[in-house]
Amino acid sequence: SLFGPRSVTWRVNREAILLLGGGRALLLQVAHPLVAAGVAEHSNFRTEPLTRLWRTLELTLTITFADAAHAIQAVRQIERVHSQVRGKLDVAAGPFRRGTRYDANDPVLLLWVLATLVDTALLMYERFVTPLTSEERAAYFREARITARLFGIPERLIPRGEREFRAYMRDMIEGDTLAVSAASRD
Repeated sequence: SLFGPRSVTWRVNREAILLLGGGRALLLQVAHPLVAAGVAEHSNFRTEPLTRLWRTLELTLTITFADAAHAIQAVRQIERVHSQVRGKLDVAAGPFRRGTRYDANDPVLLLWVLATLVDTALLMYERFVTPLTSEERAAYFREARITARLFGIPERLIPRGEREFRAYMRDMIEGDTLAVSAASRD
């Protein structure tokens, strides 16, 4: 495994209670107009929401719990799907003008999606299972960096620890990037 049974990632991500946070993570993700456009234009969420949820969950669990070879295969499968998710905004959304291009393999968008998953997992775990020590949280953020690098997110974009991660989340939520667009509402 990329993490192993003694990792904080295994301890946190094995809890089924994290599924309660799925809606939160998704709402945060699609609050980014470029992510929302990609989901709206290239996803079967309208006709097969449970199939899409299961596929996403299966690949996420594979990355966390499977052996390294299968985890890398799952990352590659996600990259293949993402390679088809490209387009342009049909209408302006938040700070993005009509015609702004999006690409699901854009490291900035990948970081946002991963950050929503990390933030939500910790929130659910600490609220419903048990609080983590500062050392355990630090380990979880170090381990999340492994996942970020697997998806090709450059080192310079990845928050280096909890303080940087919290600042990133605060800047995203309080900043101008996120905006509820028609695609987000959909």
